[in-house]
Amino acid sequence: MGFLWLYLVYNMDVMEAWQILLIIIAIVLFVYVAGLFVILTRAFDFGARLKRRLNSLNMILFERRAILLRLYETCLKHGSQFDDKALEMIETMKAYDFSKPKFEVCKSAISLQKSIQNRIFYEFQVYPEIKDEAVVESSISMLDDLERNIRTSCSLFNADVLGYNYWIAVPGYHWIFFILGRRAFDSIN
Repeated sequence: MGFLWLYLVYNMDVMEAWQILLIIIAIVLFVYVAGLFVILTRAFDFGARLKRRLNSLNMILFERRAILLRLYETCLKHGSQFDDKALEMIETMKAYDFSKPKFEVCKSAISLQKSIQNRIFYEFQVYPEIKDEAVVESSISMLDDLERNIRTSCSLFNADVLGYNYWIAVPGYHWIFFILGRRAFDSIN
């Protein structure tokens, strides 16, 4: 760039209009390509972050499912009765496949698991002797820790969604992401 500037200063009197226009086009093109590099780098960085966040959320939900199922079995041993809606929710939760992180599965699993947890905790109110078991006490403690982890993961995921959506929507560059098939993410509520 410095050489180009020296060339312009010393040859200003002999430059024709088409040469000046060509230099302006080269400068604009350089600035656009530099901006493209920055925007692509930032967008792909946020995209990689989103995949990592979704993967960690997926693992937390997998662990939470195992604990909830263990608590469900403990409730059944103590004579708890679950209605058809609760049984349907538990079967749906069992059917979720957490082997590959998917946004839709994680988003629906969060609310489903919360509903099931509330239903199981209701059983603790009906049958207080269930809470006296060591397995139940440790499981409740782990569920509290997992709930904090889920809230933290969701907050970080949503922050990265905002960053990603910002970078893929920059005017003048969003067409590149459209061609690459990159779409805006939804946040987890």
